[in-house]
Amino acid sequence: MKRIRFTAVLLLVTFCFLLLPLHASASTIVLTAVNDEFLPLSTSTMPTKKSGEWYAPYTVFGSFQIASSVQESGDVLVLQGESRTLTFSVSQGYVYDQNMNGYSQPAYSINGTIYVPVKLVCGQFGLSYSLISGENQILRICDENAMLSDNDFLSQSSGQAGDIVDEYKEESVPKPKPPVEPEEPEEDNRPEPVPPEEPIEPATIRPNLIYLTFYGTPNEYSADLLDTLQQYGRTATFFLPVTEEWDAEFIRRILAQGHTIGLWVNAADIGQLQNANDRLFALTGTVTRLVSVQEGSGQLTEEQRGTLLENGYRLWDATVTADDETQNASQVASWMLRSFDGTTATTVLAMHHTKSTNAALTLILRDLRVNDVRTQAATVADTPINRLG
Repeated sequence: MKRIRFTAVLLLVTFCFLLLPLHASASTIVLTAVNDEFLPLSTSTMPTKKSGEWYAPYTVFGSFQIASSVQESGDVLVLQGESRTLTFSVSQGYVYDQNMNGYSQPAYSINGTIYVPVKLVCGQFGLSYSLISGENQILRICDENAMLSDNDFLSQSSGQAGDIVDEYKEESVPKPKPPVEPEEPEEDNRPEPVPPEEPIEPATIRPNLIYLTFYGTPNEYSADLLDTLQQYGRTATFFLPVTEEWDAEFIRRILAQGHTIGLWVNAADIGQLQNANDRLFALTGTVTRLVSVQEGSGQLTEEQRGTLLENGYRLWDATVTADDETQNASQVASWMLRSFDGTTATTVLAMHHTKSTNAALTLILRDLRVNDVRTQAATVADTPINRLG
């Protein structure tokens, strides 16, 4: 009984082995040559040996003007020359010629490509084939157009054959996958939430007066600034870039809530001040004489300063500028409040219109309220603070 079982298992293993689409051997590389030229080499096109027969992809024979067609969803292959045909059924394993003569060498599907028996196809269509042994095996298929003998072809093409094999081996080695770059998280542009109120220790010394100023074009964060200033009963000056567009409704709201407007200008654009004031007048019916220079008023030429002063402009410079464009609210407020420590000098605090500005402003105003520090907006009646010296 045991012997019968063993025999059955052996037969099953043998049958499965015969069905496997193996190449000549796991380590053998076989090149294909048509007449005096090599064909491209890849795993899916390399000749293979099955049951003692050499097989090659049917596309190889297209080099000899043998037409081919694959029918019935890839199951039936027809090769056709001038007067001869071969028809293969991959699934049923039959093959016959134009006279319905059958043959015992079937076609196989290997790596998604139909392989046909080289000896049968060559004999049917008047071709010859040979297996050339050397440093690399070469299956060579020829017709009457071949000019070289096998020996001459081997001697003249050995270098090329080596290059083809080297390239194949290099491409066959699995290349390490490049590291997956982590996706950059989308920037969260929501306004930073205002921290809950906490007890504040009174400071020993704080400035007697702080001018609150905001620089830049009002944007989606700016309405919160007006709400916070109104909540704490504070006023501020909004310096608007002279070369950018302004939101008319927001500009009118600034003035309606008791704040002032100034013009923020690059030294090279001093000539734009009048145009900016004309725009401001068209929006609000008012003009301003408050000016802040982006590079600092100390960078103006004597001629520029003279022109501005002659036209009644008042030059203001920030003495402390918040880094609210890169830091979070807690960092901004902490740094600003530290800069207030130990001084009673009048300070001009400059902030901007960013997602962290309103939360930082709230923290600062809470501290100033506890320490009873006075703040206000700059006006034309105030003595301007600047770096003119």
